[in-house]
Amino acid sequence: MVRMGILGCGRIGQVHAHSLERISQAKLVAVADASPEAAEVCARRFGVEVRDTARILAAKDIDAVVIATSTPTHFEMIHAAAAEGKAIFCEKPIDLSSERVRACIQTIEQAGVPFMTAFNQRFDPQAAFASE
Repeated sequence: MVRMGILGCGRIGQVHAHSLERISQAKLVAVADASPEAAEVCARRFGVEVRDTARILAAKDIDAVVIATSTPTHFEMIHAAAAEGKAIFCEKPIDLSSERVRACIQTIEQAGVPFMTAFNQRFDPQAAFASE
């Protein structure tokens, strides 16, 4: 069982929370958001705790995080999650600077944590064909 925390409770954070509900090997433990109200709404909807970002990252009962915050926060959150040994799923884009993306990759590799970024295949011809 992979125990998860979600950072960012906006639309996409809630999409990921809903997806986690359908994965039998995953359990959403806690959520965080810069808006306490958004965090509370999401936590109630999915029956989990509200914690601040630092507590989720340091938590021993959370193995992995979904970073669904605004793009300018991804760089710092990736570095912080990697430093805590958390597996990371990060919404796209990782950053708007290719140098900062490379720095994230280097940090992830040095930490040896699993990492995945979201990829929307909306313009992939095969994906478009499959949805017809």
